[in-house]
Amino acid sequence: MDHLKELIGLITKHKIKGIEIIGGPDFQNSKLQELYDGIQKGRFITDEEAATAIYKDDKNKDSNYSKLKSRLQQRLINTVFFIDINKSSHNEIQRAYYTCHKDWAALKILIGKGARLTAIPIAERILRRAEKFEFNQLALDISRSLRFHYSAIDKNRKKYNKYNKDVKKHQKVLMAELLADEYYATIINKLSSRTVSKSEISKTAIKYSEELKKETADLKSYRLNLVARMVHVIRHEIVNDYHNVIKECEEAIKFFESKTFQASKVAIFTFLFKILACHVQLKQFEKGEEIAEKCLADMPEGSPNWFYTLELYITLCLHTKKFQEAYEVYLKVYTHKNFKRLYTKSFESWKIYEAYINYFISNGVIEVKADQPLQKFRINKFLNELPVYSKDKRGKNIPILIIHILFLLQREKYDAVIDRVEAITQYTYRYLRNDDTYRSNCFIKMLVQLPKANFHKQAVIRKTEKYFDKLKKHPLEIAGQSDEIEIVPYETLWEFVLDSLDNKFH
Repeated sequence: MDHLKELIGLITKHKIKGIEIIGGPDFQNSKLQELYDGIQKGRFITDEEAATAIYKDDKNKDSNYSKLKSRLQQRLINTVFFIDINKSSHNEIQRAYYTCHKDWAALKILIGKGARLTAIPIAERILRRAEKFEFNQLALDISRSLRFHYSAIDKNRKKYNKYNKDVKKHQKVLMAELLADEYYATIINKLSSRTVSKSEISKTAIKYSEELKKETADLKSYRLNLVARMVHVIRHEIVNDYHNVIKECEEAIKFFESKTFQASKVAIFTFLFKILACHVQLKQFEKGEEIAEKCLADMPEGSPNWFYTLELYITLCLHTKKFQEAYEVYLKVYTHKNFKRLYTKSFESWKIYEAYINYFISNGVIEVKADQPLQKFRINKFLNELPVYSKDKRGKNIPILIIHILFLLQREKYDAVIDRVEAITQYTYRYLRNDDTYRSNCFIKMLVQLPKANFHKQAVIRKTEKYFDKLKKHPLEIAGQSDEIEIVPYETLWEFVLDSLDNKFH
């Protein structure tokens, strides 16, 4: 009863106003609801569209809309605290995370208002759950609060000693986690820089990896091991050592399988996904297929990770000339109800796969059944639907430029091929000067020889021989070129290029 008296006294004293949330009485049939519904149902794509629809010819339209948008944002934030965390779609770790942090926010307010009689049991309950699920940052904060309480407010030497030990324990783990976070972030930052050499990044990654192996020898924190083991993986990825990447991933999976809570499924998926990427590079179809099935086993169909896994799986099929299987994977994605809801970048990646699938269909290596619902492919429409990639200056335009030339060549539009070859030559000169696009450079130089040889098959073979040899000496598995760039191995595409030619001058 004392806890309830304290809470009721606190609430009465501060005269709680109506909480402004989504769905409240004043929300119905208001401009707030109109803006909310318009965004939620996809009617409003831009601020300008929303402002015009809601305020029409109001001369203060812009300022009124800005205030309305701010009010809606605050209501949405308020509503976050009322999300049902017990929904079946939330797993055990998600429910624990939301519950702990929601209670933590209440705890801080209660302590700030002096309601310690209610606050301290909440703190002890949060700590037990935070320790169970290894939320170390939260556990450290709660331990500190409890240590202070039992030393200065409700003096209890036994509890003070307990929470003092907890503080030191969680502080040690958190410091190791912060170190791992720093090392991981540093490597990722260097990898995104075009001014830092791979050899320099490799040295840094080896140093960080060795240090983190010492940290994880004794500390079994989920977060620490997740980030540290990612550093171990990246260390080998940088030098294209896919066999050791697989080894590190398998060791990581064993560690996370020993954990009892469901968050480990996320970590296990992360490392299985890395293994699948290695099998793509190593062209190991059977092993890759097995890993893909494991990745998909616990993944909700239509979720982002489901699409990401199938993206790697279709790449594996294309890299191993399993064109019919690639088509079946694409159909599974293309016909899914969530396909058009994908983020722009992912959606555009699948549109590029669609172009290559249709190219192989037109070459007769994929059989399409009458009841399979692929729309007629139009290359010009495809080119106009890729606004993000059209702005790319770091290589991801390459598969688009190449597939355009392949379609034109197949249709014997030689003048158009000449125009596109000139454009791709300029692109190469401006943007492809790094080692990680070496293979693309070689392949594009081979395409450049097509008009120079007047599209005569034997002449093309002679003129491209030296570039083809360079390509073969730098296979994809050691070249380090992203499969986002080389969707289909260039050696395979070159076979189709030659099949499009004859021994006539054009």
